[in-house]
Amino acid sequence: MAITLNGTQNALPEDRIPAGYTRPTVTPISDFHYRYDLVIPIAVSGTVASTASASMTAIVTATNTAVSAILAADYLATATVTAYAVINDIGSNFSPTNNNTSMTYLLSGTTNSYLVNTTIFVKAI
Repeated sequence: MAITLNGTQNALPEDRIPAGYTRPTVTPISDFHYRYDLVIPIAVSGTVASTASASMTAIVTATNTAVSAILAADYLATATVTAYAVINDIGSNFSPTNNNTSMTYLLSGTTNSYLVNTTIFVKAI
C-alpha cells in the first residue's frame, strides 16, 4: 500500500491571505475517484506563530498532517492512493464579541481551534 498526498492547496481569496505568505505548490489530480468535503479542527496551540503568515503556514501544515492521517485510516487495504487537499475556508470555534472576523484577528490566537473547511480529492487503485 502506498499513499501519496500531493499537498494541501490554499484556495482562500487573496484578501484573506496575510502579507508575506506564499501559497504552497500542489499537483492536483484531474481523474480523482472520490471527493470528501470535511471541516477539520486544527488546534491553535501548535499553529499560532509570531506573524500571521507563519500562522497560516502552520495551519496548512497541520491540515496536511490531518489529511494524511485520514487517508491512512480510510485506505488500509488499497494498493495505491494519490490525493490532494484544498483549503476552502478557515473559521474558528470562537465568536468574537466585537464582530471582528478579519483574518488578522483570526490568526492572532484568540480561539481554541481553527475550523478548516477542506476538500480532499482521492484517486485509489
